[in-house]
Amino acid sequence: MKAITIFCFSLIFCIRGGLAPAAHAEVAKPPVGALTLVDRIGGSSLAVVVHGDYAYLGQSAEFSVLDIRDRRHPQRVAYLPLAANALVFSRNYIYATNKTGIAVIDVKQPTKPVQVAFLPTPVPLQSVAIAGDVLYVGASQTGFYTIDVADPHQPRLISRFWQSSIEDIAVQGDYLYLGSASGLQIINMQDASQPRLAAEDNTVRQVEAVVVAGHYAYLTTANGQLVVFDITDPQRPTQTATLSIPTYTKQLQVRGDWAYVANGNRGIALVDLSNRQQLRLVSVAKIGTLVTALAVADKTIYATDVSDGGLHIVESSDANQMTEIGAYRAPGITSDLALENRYAYLISGSEGDLTVVAQDDCTNLVGVGNYRVHDRVAKVAANADHLYAYGAHHTIQIMDHANPTQLTTLGSLALDEDATAFALQSIFALVGDKHGTVQIYDTASTDLPVQIGSFTLDGAIGAFASSDEYLLVAVGGHKIVLLNITTLTQPVQVASIVLPSRCNM
Repeated sequence: MKAITIFCFSLIFCIRGGLAPAAHAEVAKPPVGALTLVDRIGGSSLAVVVHGDYAYLGQSAEFSVLDIRDRRHPQRVAYLPLAANALVFSRNYIYATNKTGIAVIDVKQPTKPVQVAFLPTPVPLQSVAIAGDVLYVGASQTGFYTIDVADPHQPRLISRFWQSSIEDIAVQGDYLYLGSASGLQIINMQDASQPRLAAEDNTVRQVEAVVVAGHYAYLTTANGQLVVFDITDPQRPTQTATLSIPTYTKQLQVRGDWAYVANGNRGIALVDLSNRQQLRLVSVAKIGTLVTALAVADKTIYATDVSDGGLHIVESSDANQMTEIGAYRAPGITSDLALENRYAYLISGSEGDLTVVAQDDCTNLVGVGNYRVHDRVAKVAANADHLYAYGAHHTIQIMDHANPTQLTTLGSLALDEDATAFALQSIFALVGDKHGTVQIYDTASTDLPVQIGSFTLDGAIGAFASSDEYLLVAVGGHKIVLLNITTLTQPVQVASIVLPSRCNM
């Protein structure tokens, strides 16, 4: 459903004239009935790696490249229509796993990523790690694959190791560290063609992530634990410490004596590792809605958000405090959108945020702003002067979008709690309620909308769709009514149709 929403958004943007072609340009018209995907944005964000001035974001609908030189205003500069569950960077290539295999992406020119190879697998792939010319990819149900990537353009399967429920993989030297539902498994990979089990610890269950740094392996678990193993001798791992962290924990990164943990709906947890026998939880920062993956560069944390579908950029200060300084939001779930000039205003994410997307040439969509509003937005509409956000608590927030990258709230209009639908028609706003009454507001003034009339239909109003002359209304859940609204205060019913099943448009 997400992919369909994104596709429709791109298509509508072009059809509605998001940007008129230059007068001298000759635009080829597709055959009637032909649909062409011109761009897409977003999906739930699942993985991130950072290299230099760019962050590479794996999403359920695409692989994105973000320019992060201005950390407060990251910009998407390129994408590939390729889903990615996990990512690893090595020597100017990104290796991305998904449900059908592993893709190799050349990012020598980050703004022009090119998929150069794809190795299909019979099962969905999850985790990925790399050491030299050998790639290790984990399948959550059937084990892991060892792949030769000496030539990234021609990846070659070396071996397969059967092990169920692998969630994450880390590699150091000749050993592979697997996190799974049954605990920690250490695999001897001296002969890559014949992996063999070197050690196993089943005291820790439901492992979600594994990181190896120096003589230690760090594990997070689904029930909110950070566990440390001494792996000085990989064949005899010894558990040295366990720390409880609020709620679910997922991926983590270790930098020196600090661990940064993706802490689900709590955000990001910061742990002091200076004493590997006694860990200390320093702070938990509420970031986003559901953080499951992160990358750390210097003192900047880049955290994905599954629900909001974007990337949060967080600064960790000397005082060990974490503060969000910027964000890139690609809609994880897009529930409504409004188009005006070359900008689209989308209701996105689980909190009903407003995301602003600019389009330059019908082939490139760029997120230019994101705004949290005080009342969760259910529907959005726009005209040349204002943006109207209909909230879940029956208010319409009016915003000035003269500068789409800096929306300004002008005020709000309180509606009756029975309001069920909202639409913008030219310079008028229409509000329907569950009693069948449609209130008409004049929005031409620079002040708040003023009610100028109303009319009633025979059933609860479910939804509107309007043009300059006509209004289509879902009435009573089973009927659609077409009204001529040339004179809006005196609408004339033109037609109606009874549907066999419930309709909310």
